[in-house]
Parts: sequence; C-alpha cells; structure tokens
Amino acid sequence: MSALPPSIVRQILAEGGSVPFARFMELALTDPDAGYYTRGPGFLGEKGDFTTAPRRVPAFNRAVARFLADLIDVIPTGPVTVVEVGAGEGDLGAGVLDWWETTRPDLRDRVTYLVDDVAETSRRRQAAALGRAAAAQWRTGIWEDERAAGTGIVVSNELFDALAVHLVDLRGETPLEAWVEVDEAPEGQALATEVWKDLSPAAARELEVITAGCSLEEARALTAAGLLELRPAGRTLLERWAGRHEDLAVLTIDYGDWLAGPGAGLPPAAPGDQAGVTRLSGDLHRRSLRGYYRHQVTHDPYCHVGRQDLTADVDFRALALHGEALGFETVLFTTLADFLRAAGAGEDLRSGSRAGEGYSLEIDAEDAPLAALLDPGGLGGWFKVMLQVRESEDS
Repeated sequence: MSALPPSIVRQILAEGGSVPFARFMELALTDPDAGYYTRGPGFLGEKGDFTTAPRRVPAFNRAVARFLADLIDVIPTGPVTVVEVGAGEGDLGAGVLDWWETTRPDLRDRVTYLVDDVAETSRRRQAAALGRAAAAQWRTGIWEDERAAGTGIVVSNELFDALAVHLVDLRGETPLEAWVEVDEAPEGQALATEVWKDLSPAAARELEVITAGCSLEEARALTAAGLLELRPAGRTLLERWAGRHEDLAVLTIDYGDWLAGPGAGLPPAAPGDQAGVTRLSGDLHRRSLRGYYRHQVTHDPYCHVGRQDLTADVDFRALALHGEALGFETVLFTTLADFLRAAGAGEDLRSGSRAGEGYSLEIDAEDAPLAALLDPGGLGGWFKVMLQVRESEDS
C-alpha cells in the first residue's frame, strides 16, 4: 500500500472521509489531477502498463470495420454517426477509416466518425489521430453532448471493464459493501483503509437489478464465494448515449461473461447458430478486480493509486438488463474469436506453419496476437462482443 495522491485524499475528506470502493476506484481512474486516465498519454504500449488489440492487431480493426459497414448498410437512409468511446490513442478509429477508404469510400458522404473520452486531452489526441487517417477524407471530430440527427452507433473496446464497481459480500446475515476511509494526515502520507459496512444506495439498487429480489440465500448461490461486483455505472453510460440519438446501436467489446442470475436464461444466439450448437452460458459471480502496472497484474487496488489501471470483468447480463430497461434489445452476444472469424480475420494469419514458404520471425510476431484472439480457449473466448439496438417507432 502506498500513500494516496493529495487531490484524491481531499476529495474523499470532502465527501465525509468514507466512500464506497466504487467511488474510490472512480477517483483513482478519473480524478482531474491524479486519475490514471486523466494524467495524460503513456499508459498504452511497451512503455506503458498494458496494450490493446487495436494497437497490436490490424486484423481486429478490419473486422470491426467490416461489421460496422454491414450494420450501416441495413440502416435506412440518413446520416450515421459512429462514436468510439474510450478510444485510447485512436488506433481502432484510424484502422476502421483506413479500411473504409480502401473498400467502402461510398460511406464518406453518410458517416461521421467521432470520439469521446473522460479527458479533454485524450479527446483531442484521438481526434487528431483520426484526422490523419485515410488522408483526412472523412468527417471526424469530438462527440458533443447534445442530441444529434440520424442514427448513432457507439463502439467501445475495453471501456466497461474500467467503470467503477461496488464490492459486495453476501456471506453474512446481511449484504455488506467495501468502503474506503481516509483520515486527516499531512499531504503525501494519508493511506486508505478498507472497511465493510451497509450497502450504499447505488449498490442496493444494482443488487436488486441483478438478483431480481430473490432471497439472500438464492443470491449467494449465484456466486462462487459469496462475492459480487456491481457496476451501476454501465446504466449511466447507456442513459447518456440514449439521450443523444433516438435510434442507437451499441457495440461493446470487452472481457467478461454473461453472469448468472435468477431466470437469466441464455444470451441471444449469434447469427447462423444452428439447433444443437452449444451456446454460451452464464458463469458465477466472483471477485475479478485487479490492476495493471507496467504490464504486471496487481491485486492491491490501494498501491500505485493513480498510476495503475484498475479493472474488473464485465457482467454482460447486467448490461443487457440495463439496456432492456432503456428500450434496447440485445441482438448479438458472442466470443471475440467467433466475431473475428466471421469477419474473415482467420485469413489474415500469414505465418502458417513454421516450415511454410516465406515464414519469418517478423511475420510470426505479428501473427501471435491475432492467433491468441482467434483462440476460443484463450483470449478469444475470454473477450466477448455484444450488440444492443434501440429503434424509434418511426424507424
């Protein structure tokens, strides 16, 4: 454990000296002065803390571009705004526009590609990256917080996993939540203390959504060890996006699963599913919270505060439930491996066998990340893809 940044200490003290862990996580990631994602560039890549598929796997970007183009093709005539939220360094957007410039230049007059992020500096940096893509032939920019005409498509890759989670323990007679307390101390010396207390209102509401009012014993049976991670911030984002477009599609790519719930059933079938094919099923809730610091996984959220990424697996069932409450229909939920193969990404593997003609270590190094994403037993199965759609009555 390390001392907390002074700005985070001051904010927690201003809120009474005790906040739910979710609020602490939010501050650690987005505090204007000391937040991980707001402190400027440098957290991606070899010199950062982690890397992403858009940066290392061009085939990933092309697969998303193909999928978006197919989605746009079935949207009735009119303008389409594609918004990438949490766009990192702009690698995905640049890859999508470059592929469209080569294969679908007809979309130029119809589509605007925008970015949105928690930090103004990130939004400007991402917009600049898009402006350099495809010889700047496309309409690009920053998503403004106002209602827009036409259809919107929101795209995110590894965004929801970084939304704050409430940590809840169901093992006792009543549910308890992790809170973080700080005491008055000289700047640079204050430490966080984790205590377990009654649920915050936000956690109590989310628990009701996830468990549908079932008994504590029944809720406990949905978990692997009596622990839950609740993410009401997912609904907050969906509400914000839905307020900007009447007709809206939300494409989410992230790691996690369709977690268990009372009467949860199964997620929607992927296109082309046949009778008898094994479907993705719900997994038990468990604690997955972790950090990433210099490409190493950490399990202490109170160390390197503001300098390590904090993340937790996404409960796609919860995201679907929040979407349904806002008028969205979940029309696709599948593994990233199946999503990529359906888009032809398997054909982008160039190395083949090690004895293959033209093989080189350079090609193998490029293919290795793609091969991992195509592996349903590895990253390709761990990451999921979900599409939610909301259409107005006039559509």
